[in-house]
Amino acid sequence: MEILFELLIEQLDLFNEIMLHGLQVFDILVLNSLTLAFESGFHVGQLGIFLLSDGLNHITKLLGLLSMLVVNLFLLSFELTLNDVDISFEFFIKTSQSGLLQFNELIDVNQMIS
Repeated sequence: MEILFELLIEQLDLFNEIMLHGLQVFDILVLNSLTLAFESGFHVGQLGIFLLSDGLNHITKLLGLLSMLVVNLFLLSFELTLNDVDISFEFFIKTSQSGLLQFNELIDVNQMIS
């Protein structure tokens, strides 16, 4: 009976060692998971800060391009206005020099081109 009792105690001791080893592995895995979660959170925070600063940088560049667009549109409208005035003035000059031709009047083509 004593041998049976010792055998039972050895089996329980072995079972306790296996359970203790499992708890130690579980403890290591939990601490490792918490460490990885903390590091991952830290890296996600860094990524968020980077994307925020990069996005703000892009927004400032796009606003700068928008201001250049407004300036270019203003200058283009100014240039087109000046071109329109030049074309109107050129048309006015050519029409003021025009006249009626007689039925038998000769036309010098070289003079008309220049």
